[in-house]
Amino acid sequence: MKSGTKWRRKNYDFHNVFGFYSLLPAVFITITGLIMAYEVLTNLTQQAFGGAVDAHTIAEKYEPKFDPEKKALTYTDFVDRKFKEFPDAKQFRMSIPRNDSATVYHVGVAQFIGLKSLVNGKSMETNKYTGKEIDYPKEVQMHEVIEHMNFDLHVGYWGGMFGKIFTFIIGIICTSLPITGFLIWWGRRNKSPKKKNEIKNIHQHRKDSHHEQLV
Repeated sequence: MKSGTKWRRKNYDFHNVFGFYSLLPAVFITITGLIMAYEVLTNLTQQAFGGAVDAHTIAEKYEPKFDPEKKALTYTDFVDRKFKEFPDAKQFRMSIPRNDSATVYHVGVAQFIGLKSLVNGKSMETNKYTGKEIDYPKEVQMHEVIEHMNFDLHVGYWGGMFGKIFTFIIGIICTSLPITGFLIWWGRRNKSPKKKNEIKNIHQHRKDSHHEQLV
């Protein structure tokens, strides 16, 4: 990017330079986003990496049946049990379904728990009656791993704080490109008649000079 130029040239340089260097990460973010948005791509990704496409249907076969006579463990019971299993953990999260007939609680216990990520811990589906982790088949577990990994790649969790900031900057650049591109198009479309004539004369002079050289 050249210094000491007018804003139109600065805008042109910004559009080309930042657009070029953000191309690969922008494509990467776009692909992971498309995988999240479209079921066809989600299924293809799962199949390619060994995950089950119908993971939720398969998982139901391994989950306990609802029994109104049984009493579910309390929140405190889960906290005590999981911190005993993971003594180095500092944070705990548990999702309780609104429907009482649901028999599975999603539990996360780790040193740090983010939106979809854990640091030095584990995320698991547990039996609400016993508190034990449900042993799903390998393809069902892979489904969750692939889903979470794609999300982490999309939002920048792969690189901690650096990854998040890097992804945010790429997102800002991608958002700005349509604006800077529009300004370039608008500037070319609305050049003054004097400027257009000057450019036209320059092109004509070059053509005449080239023709004379050929002759």
